[in-house]
Amino acid sequence: MQPDLPLFVYGSLRSGQYAHRRYCRKVLAITPALLWGRRRWLSSGYPILILPERAVLAKASADPERDAQRSARLAVPPDWARRPRGDWQQIDGELLLLGEPRRSLPPIDRYEGCHPSGHGPYRRVLTWVATAAGPAPAWTYCARPGR
Repeated sequence: MQPDLPLFVYGSLRSGQYAHRRYCRKVLAITPALLWGRRRWLSSGYPILILPERAVLAKASADPERDAQRSARLAVPPDWARRPRGDWQQIDGELLLLGEPRRSLPPIDRYEGCHPSGHGPYRRVLTWVATAAGPAPAWTYCARPGR
């Protein structure tokens, strides 16, 4: 049985948005969540997230099931919620729990322009998010370094 994949979304993939209705049919749960970052806007009008490098726990692989397993094995570090130095803000979004990541994640990766080969404006990374129930690991789309 495949593990589910947690995905933090902060823009057009949030519930009620067009992309959510189109690409997130396999969502098993939606939870309000926050993380530390900076939200910028692409010339296309879409938001892009910049994360502190220390918040990036892992980079996506080409295998969604492997990524789901990786997020399921994480232990919460004691300083996970500490505000990073600098002008980072709390970014609000939703934590989606995707069932069948092998089928549900590739269309979302394509929509986000995220390619494991490194092309495109976004990369998918693993980080920690805050929820009402406590910390949770989550994959999210963010800017590639140097953007």
